Amino acid sequence: MIPRKGVFDLLNAAAKVKRISNKPIKYVIAGTGVEEEKLKANTDALGLDDTVKFAGWTTGKKKRKLIQESQVMVLPSYNEGLPISILEGISYGMPVIATNVGDINAAVHDGDNGFLVRCGDIDQLAEKIIEVADKDIFSKMSIEPKFLAKEKFSAKHYFESIKEIYEEVVNERR
Repeated sequence: MIPRKGVFDLLNAAAKVKRISNKPIKYVIAGTGVEEEKLKANTDALGLDDTVKFAGWTTGKKKRKLIQESQVMVLPSYNEGLPISILEGISYGMPVIATNVGDINAAVHDGDNGFLVRCGDIDQLAEKIIEVADKDIFSKMSIEPKFLAKEKFSAKHYFESIKEIYEEVVNERR
């Protein structure tokens, strides 16, 4: 939990969702970091103590259980590559709401398996959280992620891609 992960933006969006929506949305924030105490204080100040839970650092069975019990992953980062957490989420069929930074758009296809939002845009983030909470939209978006994870990001696909690269290099040297 560091500033570039956009967790303060998520809390502000959660507060807006709570004000304008009647959907009982719960948030679980996983991880630890230098901003944890500030985030918890901000959660209380925003009146989100009944809505937001801090899960701490999650690995192994705890992480799998958290992913299985969740419906949507939200990652409003300001700077990323292609986060493993997103790949893990989509492998479970979880729609993702994330900022369009780094290579996130390789795994999150806006409107198909999640939403891509602008960095720091609290209103857009809140809007997309409310939108994906709709059962029909959630159902539509939870179909593609598993397929995408298997076809594009599986270990088999990864090793086939590496093999192709090696073959190209070897053939160029001949």
